[in-house]
Amino acid sequence: MDVHMPFCNGLEAIKGIRSRGIRVPIVSLSASSSLNEQSISLQAGADDFLTKPVGRQSVEQMLLKYLAPVKHPGL
Repeated sequence: MDVHMPFCNGLEAIKGIRSRGIRVPIVSLSASSSLNEQSISLQAGADDFLTKPVGRQSVEQMLLKYLAPVKHPGL
């Protein structure tokens, strides 16, 4: 989720998604690397934060972190 999207505030979009009880992974993106921007994103309900420009490896790591198959004990 881009924090500063045109015509839509990414933080408000995140809050709206979470207020509906939707639990999908949300990674906030911003050109700002300030800890405040990251903190505000996480408080809004984002699961993680990346600073733009985002490289392929960073995106792949996030995909693996949040979308990798869940390991079930005993299976």
